[in-house]
Amino acid sequence: MHEIGTVEEAGTHVTLKDKTVWSIGWWWQAKVQSWNPGDKISLTFDYNSSYNYVEFYNATQNQTVWGNLYDLPKKSDSLVTSVASLENYFYTVLLNTGLRVHCNLSENFLPMFNYWREGDIVITISVSGVTNPHALWNLTRQQIVWNLQIDPSSS
Repeated sequence: MHEIGTVEEAGTHVTLKDKTVWSIGWWWQAKVQSWNPGDKISLTFDYNSSYNYVEFYNATQNQTVWGNLYDLPKKSDSLVTSVASLENYFYTVLLNTGLRVHCNLSENFLPMFNYWREGDIVITISVSGVTNPHALWNLTRQQIVWNLQIDPSSS
């Protein structure tokens, strides 16, 4: 779950507390104008969408809108979520937040993790239309990987 940091007055952009900036589809901008800093947001990527690829569900206000990633945060920002380490031959990703994610991928997909590096900016997201929707979106490498297991003992 993510939190809203700021909402532009016209509803065109939402900045989350992790400093990612999202453009909101024009059809949804009036709805976003009533959103507030601190509202809880979940993000779901829809790879079948033709324009707005990310669903924003505001759990605080029980509203859904659609949009796209607009801008990345600076790596130096203390609120940025990033890869702290890659373990077990890239099967486990440890984030700087303490969250440990296990990748249940076939060997055919593992080569994509060869490009991931410590310090890459990532966000947690869901993916629609798949059996296990837990995912990481590596914003630095522009890769989304799903079918992940979150270690419940990690923060």
